[in-house]
Amino acid sequence: MKVDSLHNLSYKEEFEGDTKRSTATYKKVREDASIGSTYKLPLERGYARSLIKPVIMSGGNGKRLRPLSSKDKPKQFKKILSDLTLLQQTLNRNKFLGQPTVITSKKYESITKEQAAEIDVEIELITEPLQKNTAVCAIITGLSAKTQGFDIVVLLPSDHHIADNINYLNTINKALHYVNEFGICTIGIPINVISAEYGYIKTGLSIAENVYLVDHFIEKPILEQAKKHFQSNEYFWNSGIFVYDINFFLNLAMNLQPDLFCIAEKAFNTAVKNKNSLAIDDEAYNEIEAISIDNAIMEYISGMVMIKAYFA
Repeated sequence: MKVDSLHNLSYKEEFEGDTKRSTATYKKVREDASIGSTYKLPLERGYARSLIKPVIMSGGNGKRLRPLSSKDKPKQFKKILSDLTLLQQTLNRNKFLGQPTVITSKKYESITKEQAAEIDVEIELITEPLQKNTAVCAIITGLSAKTQGFDIVVLLPSDHHIADNINYLNTINKALHYVNEFGICTIGIPINVISAEYGYIKTGLSIAENVYLVDHFIEKPILEQAKKHFQSNEYFWNSGIFVYDINFFLNLAMNLQPDLFCIAEKAFNTAVKNKNSLAIDDEAYNEIEAISIDNAIMEYISGMVMIKAYFA
């Protein structure tokens, strides 16, 4: 069951035969957020003056590329179609957003630091003792960014190869524009081949050129279903990229997944913190459910925006 907002305040305004999601919900949730709402709203000042934190998730074990990748050195740490590894490409591609936070498994701490140093990118590193999927990654990095005074998170996978960096930048900037109205948005990649190896996004109403409301997320489909998605212009590949207002996202997480949020918050609060690093202890993570951000949070949000990728 989808929810329009935490407080059931969302509504849609009809105009000239079209429909748009009112920003009243976003404004109200921001004002009522029980998770700190003391800073001036980015909605009032524009994203260019907001503090943006890029977050790179780099803890996956790269199963899809085996035997080219392995548990000891998964695909994000491999050089694929470039002289740089996928992680290094991701770090370079997102320099314009500021110093990144990289969240990864404890066992990949050394290689992550080494690869960032090789390209002279200073990172903030969060290490997990266990792999618990992307929902807890998003919550913990959101809490970390919030305590540092950031307004917006750009949540990124570490295993994308993107050749067109200029159009990538344009796509992210467009997402940053829309996040001020809708609170949260994602990037959809045009489908160019039939594949059951990726998650999909089904779009609804187009609210602007290459901008759509999300109807729902789809886990990796069976091949026959993937063929149908390929033949329809309503479906896109799920890039795994999300751009969101931190207070808005944390408030959603707290209300949609209260148990997960509570344990993740405890894990964050008990983590060992040093300059540019945060190490989560084993005990705190043992209780955490392994669930993706899509399944835990995103699929329940009505009114999320998807930007069609310009770089694919």
